[in-house]
Amino acid sequence: METDNAISRGSWLNALSTYNCTAEDVRHQAEILRQKGKAIRIEADALAKYYQLGVNNRFHDQIQCNREWLHLLQDMLNMITSVTQTLGEIKIEGEHFIATLNDAITVNAETIAYRNSQLGGDSFNDEVQTELYKESELQKKILNDFQLAIDDAVVLLQDLILIRREIEKVIADKNKALKIDIDMFNINEKSANVSFKPLHDRESVNYIDLQTWDDILRELLPPAEEYYKKSLEVCERLYDTLNNASNRLTAKADDVSQSLRRQIHQINLALRELHYQQIEATSIIFIQLEKTKEKLIADIAEWQSSKASKTAQHKLNETRTETRTERPALENTKDAVYFGLNDERSNLLECSNALDKIIVKAREQLKMVEDEMAEICEQIRILNHPLEVDNIVIGMRGRLKAPEPVNSPFCPQTAAVLPKKPNFD
Repeated sequence: METDNAISRGSWLNALSTYNCTAEDVRHQAEILRQKGKAIRIEADALAKYYQLGVNNRFHDQIQCNREWLHLLQDMLNMITSVTQTLGEIKIEGEHFIATLNDAITVNAETIAYRNSQLGGDSFNDEVQTELYKESELQKKILNDFQLAIDDAVVLLQDLILIRREIEKVIADKNKALKIDIDMFNINEKSANVSFKPLHDRESVNYIDLQTWDDILRELLPPAEEYYKKSLEVCERLYDTLNNASNRLTAKADDVSQSLRRQIHQINLALRELHYQQIEATSIIFIQLEKTKEKLIADIAEWQSSKASKTAQHKLNETRTETRTERPALENTKDAVYFGLNDERSNLLECSNALDKIIVKAREQLKMVEDEMAEICEQIRILNHPLEVDNIVIGMRGRLKAPEPVNSPFCPQTAAVLPKKPNFD
């Protein structure tokens, strides 16, 4: 007897077939899903590796580009630093040159003032004085021109320092960025400090596009190159100016020294001639003077002796004349004795006057000889004085130090090759 739960064989087979079909469909769908998931996993792994490789390639390109920029900027920085150092050195040498030139101007002014005070005032002028005034004008002109050149060099140095600081800042930023990119290029999924970052998508206010970044760097180099070339030109011009000024000052100092030596030689010739004339004239004059002096001494002694004898005779004459005036009136006549006494007195006076005149003339002649000798000595003194002055001037000019010529340093000029910007397309 069949129960209510009894299943017929046909129903069971149908149910089993239905279960089997359903299970097969589920298994097939699961297999399809499994294959699809496997494909998605393979595709995800491939895309992840692909994009990671792309990012790494972009990192590599960016790193290479930054390295090229760093090399270029470092070369430019080295060039700017080199020319800045060279310009600074020539500036220091120029300042030393100006200090030496100021000393030379002081020496020149002292020599001009000394010669003016010793040789006749401001109106005094000779070959040496003319050369000294020319040297003074040349020194002042060179000082003014070179001071202007030094001032221009100082302004250029300030510009170079600003450019160098700007390049150093760019290099420091690039080094920092390069270090970050290299660190990010070298890390992987197993590296430390790799985790989800909550601020990975933050926007920075300093973000700029690639073209602007490249343009900023490319616009930095041309001004630096222009300043570098301008600095080289200024260095060469300063060195040429310094050497030309040194040569001109040395030549002018040689001209002054030559004129001093020439004038001293002429004065020495004149002094030798005057000494010769003095010896000749002194010999002749003194020989004649000694003879005349001996004769005059003998004559004056004789005249004085004669005058002394005449004095006694004169006294006798005056005594006789005065005593005869005491004769009585009738006897006090102008007789022959009276006229004889008068003639005798007149003769005595004439002789005394003649002797006095001869003595005066002899003394005048002696004075003339002595004056002539004194004139020769004065001429020697007058010529000796400028000789002494010029010898002192030569000693004063011994303090002159002509600036030594300098050699222009080698400043390498490297042609700048701009790196290509990375292509991330």
